[in-house]
Amino acid sequence: MDMVHSPGAEGDSADIEPAVAVAASGLPPAEPLRLRVHAVPDRNGAIVGAWWPHTRHPSTELSALVAGLEPLLGIVNHIAMNVTQWGCAPARIRVGERDVRVSWFAYTDPHAVTVWHDDKATTLRVIPPETDEREAELAMEAAVRSPGPSESADQAGEPELT
Repeated sequence: MDMVHSPGAEGDSADIEPAVAVAASGLPPAEPLRLRVHAVPDRNGAIVGAWWPHTRHPSTELSALVAGLEPLLGIVNHIAMNVTQWGCAPARIRVGERDVRVSWFAYTDPHAVTVWHDDKATTLRVIPPETDEREAELAMEAAVRSPGPSESADQAGEPELT
């Protein structure tokens, strides 16, 4: 799969092209960035998209994620995520010419990553790398689908992730 595409004509989500990651980081990603986000991030810290990393190697995966998000969100300066889902826990990752701080927690949602940028936080659903392609596609689609006024995010049809 070359790229995860955004659903529908509503215009409420954005594709992240692999070329964006190349331009932002100066280095081509090993594999295309699999990311879907709402075009306008939620200011309340709710999940606004999904990211499906290829591996559990945070230095490579998080660097590509930051490079892909920065054209949409601005400069990313901090990332927080669950330590139990990754092979190691670096305190910083290199993105282009600078370092981005990474905080690791054992008791946060293992399927979420929070990215701080311009004094705001954006949270993305993390799809485990080993997830079946069809299940990952469904989870990514559900993550960018905005719940209606009477529908909570849990009722929006997101598949269970293991």
